Amino acid sequence: MSICPSKPAALFIAHGARAYHLSAVAQALADRQCEARFETLQTGASIRLTSRIVQEANVIVHADTVGLDAITIHNTPIKPTRPILLQMDGILEYANTFLNTNTGNQFLQPAPADAIFASGVHDRSILRALGNRAIATGLPRLGGFADRVRTQRVDSRQGILVATANQPAFTPGAKRRLLASLRSIKDHAGDRNLPVRWRIESAIACELGVENDESELAESLAQVRGVLTSASTLAIESMIANKPTAIIHPHPWPLWIPCAWRYSTDATDGIAQDQATIDALQGKDRRANAAAADSIAKIRAQTTPIATRSANELFDALLDPAPELMAFQERIVQSYTRPNPANRVARIIERVASSSTLHPEANQPSVRIPEPKGQLIEAFDTMYKDQSSKITIVASRAPTPELATLAEHRFDQIERFIVLAEPNNATLLGIPAVSDAHIEKLVSPKNPVLIAPQGDCELIVASRALRSSGIHPLVCPDPKAIEHIDAVIDAAQAALAQGPVRTTLQEASIEGAEHCSPAQILRGNRPAMLVLKGDEIDFELYRRSRPWRDQGTIVHSLRWSDAELSSPERFAAMVQTLHNQPYAIYGGGLHTRRLLKYSQITNKPAMILDDLVPIGCDDVFDTIPMIHPQDPRTREAGTLILSSLVHEESLWEKSAHFRRIGIGVYRLYVPLAKIEQRSDEPNAGIC
Repeated sequence: MSICPSKPAALFIAHGARAYHLSAVAQALADRQCEARFETLQTGASIRLTSRIVQEANVIVHADTVGLDAITIHNTPIKPTRPILLQMDGILEYANTFLNTNTGNQFLQPAPADAIFASGVHDRSILRALGNRAIATGLPRLGGFADRVRTQRVDSRQGILVATANQPAFTPGAKRRLLASLRSIKDHAGDRNLPVRWRIESAIACELGVENDESELAESLAQVRGVLTSASTLAIESMIANKPTAIIHPHPWPLWIPCAWRYSTDATDGIAQDQATIDALQGKDRRANAAAADSIAKIRAQTTPIATRSANELFDALLDPAPELMAFQERIVQSYTRPNPANRVARIIERVASSSTLHPEANQPSVRIPEPKGQLIEAFDTMYKDQSSKITIVASRAPTPELATLAEHRFDQIERFIVLAEPNNATLLGIPAVSDAHIEKLVSPKNPVLIAPQGDCELIVASRALRSSGIHPLVCPDPKAIEHIDAVIDAAQAALAQGPVRTTLQEASIEGAEHCSPAQILRGNRPAMLVLKGDEIDFELYRRSRPWRDQGTIVHSLRWSDAELSSPERFAAMVQTLHNQPYAIYGGGLHTRRLLKYSQITNKPAMILDDLVPIGCDDVFDTIPMIHPQDPRTREAGTLILSSLVHEESLWEKSAHFRRIGIGVYRLYVPLAKIEQRSDEPNAGIC
């Protein structure tokens, strides 16, 4: 195949299972009218490259993290004129990174690539700490995995799945501890007649005397109620399938993968030797460990995971999972996944390929992926320009990816972090961090202060006193969030005169309010008001609070407006007016997923329209086809419901052609009374 120089062209290189993982990306790129070389996605033992093949491409994409193929590609004389991108096919794990002697303990330190496509924001932060340029795109191999599990035939959902990584241990002691843990699981499950499906490394299966389940993973997960696995990508696949998932971790090194349930076990064989190996790293792992810990703390929020040495206690917890732990697990999934990962990767490859040079004499290229530029970074840059002074940042102990990016790219412009309730002489992202207790001694007009909430509602609540202290200049890049949160707290304090106020915020956040966990807040007598702290579980708590709301209880979330919090109920009411007629939803993002999850409707949409789905291709969410708005099948829906708060106006403009051909288009964020006044005329949409 001859590649036309006028079109961006990508060369895909991989073999074995990794070739399969890259094929979806190659196809997505081809669907974007870019040239993609498929013939080098080989299944043989080695990759065959020629100078001509490489010279015809603008960018090289591979999936070999440390192997000889990757190093050869990266160091070849023809490489310097081509950006090299690495597609991860799994998630990061400490032992594989620092204890894998097969890679010379150099796994991804840094990777043989100019940039890495990572599973999500959690792994992105670790990859950056290891010295890589990383972009959170999601893993193409995980695209649509939840739907593959849902469509499996289920005879009887019972028991648990016990699994290990393909390479489950990197030290002799780790293997012995894992084997002891699995044997304990086997014995205790047998004592209580708990069915177990085994999906473990073959040598360990033989040693344990069990037979492995040879079914497809999606089929295996569909048949069980919970999962125990060693640290591996399977843990995330299980969480995506909405299975309560525990990680087996009887090791002295940190567990980088966040989890709601953890099996520590009593196994101690080889601990001292492994700890000596870790100590010999002499702090080489410190930055990556800190990045992982900071990210996990942010995902965990105020949830307390279960860590136990008792197999029976773990079985009970997995078979009857607490709602707050399932909500925590959902946040973990969000930190490891992105919508339409293959299309997301393809868009970035196209951009890089379009900007790279084809001239052999060019110098080493820089991969031209725009530096992240969010609301916080823009506020920081504006503040620094105006003040010409280093800036103090007020932040939570668990920084967001954007805050980590800010610290990385503006390191010399940051004076210090002020971390609420943090002891002095600490560090955050490699920068000194002090307690807010000494704020009056640290700030002045010459040392401006930036509040970095980044979705952390509790930080905004805790900073109320700081914001009212008269410090100048003091800036928060999200004034609407502050305005909303302050209004909710003021309303809560006023509601105390009418009766009790309950909140999922930390104790003492709202004076006079009763702190409750999500599992407890809807128990007991009806309060005057509920204040939810801004977690995803707010939508579920709002749904379950309907009986109290019907009696007058007011429910507010610190993160979401009342209109967004109640959107699943309004969506359900709107669907009910359609009387089981086929309809479509326009918008395939998180907003739509919340509508479908929390509305509990039985009349599902016939399709979901998503601009990110290539024309002529299908994606699936919960068995519902996701298609491009220009797909001819959209005519089969008599009604179109717009699903976005932020982009509703834009979707309304894009839906003009649907209204012209007689499809009723309805906005969600309008008074319900207008929905009930729907006209039967073809073009009568709500606006």
